[in-house]
Amino acid sequence: MAASHDKARLLSCTGEHSGEWLTTPPSCEQLKLRNPVMQCLLRRRLGLPIFPEPFPCEAERCTHQIDCHGHHATACTRTGRIHGRHAAATGPWRQILNEAGYRTHVERLISNTHLATRANDQRRMDIVAAPGSRGAGARRGVALFCDVTVVCPLSGLGQARPGTTREAGHVLANTAAKKHRRYADVAAMGGLVVLGCEVYGRWCAETISLVKELAKLKGREAPDFLRQSVTAALTRRWWGLASVGVQRAIGEALLCGKGADLLATTALSEGPGTVELLELHGN
Repeated sequence: MAASHDKARLLSCTGEHSGEWLTTPPSCEQLKLRNPVMQCLLRRRLGLPIFPEPFPCEAERCTHQIDCHGHHATACTRTGRIHGRHAAATGPWRQILNEAGYRTHVERLISNTHLATRANDQRRMDIVAAPGSRGAGARRGVALFCDVTVVCPLSGLGQARPGTTREAGHVLANTAAKKHRRYADVAAMGGLVVLGCEVYGRWCAETISLVKELAKLKGREAPDFLRQSVTAALTRRWWGLASVGVQRAIGEALLCGKGADLLATTALSEGPGTVELLELHGN
């Protein structure tokens, strides 16, 4: 009886129909992986080869072979694979920010924002997100200037990059520091966020902090007795979107014939309602 009462109370607060409790929410498309991509990612995690034999890199000026484990394909900057991987990895973060209540713009020139910059400034942010109509956003409500980056701790020859054997996450931390130097003026106003991760799944500290803050702020929009559950469910959902989205981008980039095949990004979808969110995540 108590469980039924809680569900009825939830539905009355959210304005959703009780019939939705009788069905299982459909799996989110952003959390699905094609079988070849799933096999590729599992093989990489286990250190198994993903290609039967090495083959020449498709880049015209690259003389290396793409090894059986795909290390060169993951790190080579002369192909379109990394560019395509980056474009695909940006999509999940835009979805997350939209669900958090932000208005987002991708590939926005900094000179085309409210920041005062020089006229010929060609620096571009992957995502610029404004809090929108909500009362307050993360980082004290300032606009978020997001730089999405995916780094590899191994070189194109499969060797550990300098510093990685002594310090976990060294390449990721070093890349984030470079971004903060490049966008020092954006960082000074408090809105720069490096949404960085390694190809094997490690996330940088500021990314973890942002997701935690976004979930907490969004959870405050729910009724008092649901805030903890909604915050926890959003945290799990958004980390699922980010983690699966980045790994899908990595797997697709390894398996595609050309990097340009990945330039199309996944369309945004509406986030789940409160009832669907809590049911989906077992709260």
